[in-house]
Amino acid sequence: MEGTDAVLRRAASLVNGRPLVLVNPERAVNICYLTCRWWEVETVKVMRETGATALAVDAGRTLMLDREELIRKADEAGVAIVGYAAKD
Repeated sequence: MEGTDAVLRRAASLVNGRPLVLVNPERAVNICYLTCRWWEVETVKVMRETGATALAVDAGRTLMLDREELIRKADEAGVAIVGYAAKD
């Protein structure tokens, strides 16, 4: 299965330059220690490259590696990061 960066690049090839918003929910049936979503600075670079403008993540089930740097790079790239509380 392709990773997030590949999904972004494939989606960008389909939207003809329109902005992308990446919503990546964690499914309630997953066991977080096996499938917990995580984000890193490299993904923000790919979001900028592909024209993605926002990342929405499950606030209760998402790990942000190097959180401060990730937020700083997202701000510099004009990418909003939004946490939401998914209902199980």
